Amino acid sequence: MSEGPSQPKFPKPKVLLVDLPREVQDAILAAGFNAQAGTFGRPYKVPARDSYVRMNADARLPNYHEQEIIIIDLTLPETSDVAVHDPNLSVPLLAVKC
Repeated sequence: MSEGPSQPKFPKPKVLLVDLPREVQDAILAAGFNAQAGTFGRPYKVPARDSYVRMNADARLPNYHEQEIIIIDLTLPETSDVAVHDPNLSVPLLAVKC
């Protein structure tokens, strides 16, 4: 008999952890809470120009509209020199002008 994923001790509230260290998620899950990890994506440098440039949005916020508590680390992560984009990720086309 195979075991499925363990059920949280506290199914409610649903918690979304955005850009928090893995240790935080592990501690919250170990405490029995129903938590998922998400990210706004990694910021990257865009050269200044007069025209619009496509923005690679790689945010992953699973079921954010169904979460009851959202905890966000707003500390700016290290900026990448190039965009890191998953071509398999379905995201809307966004453009920015710098």
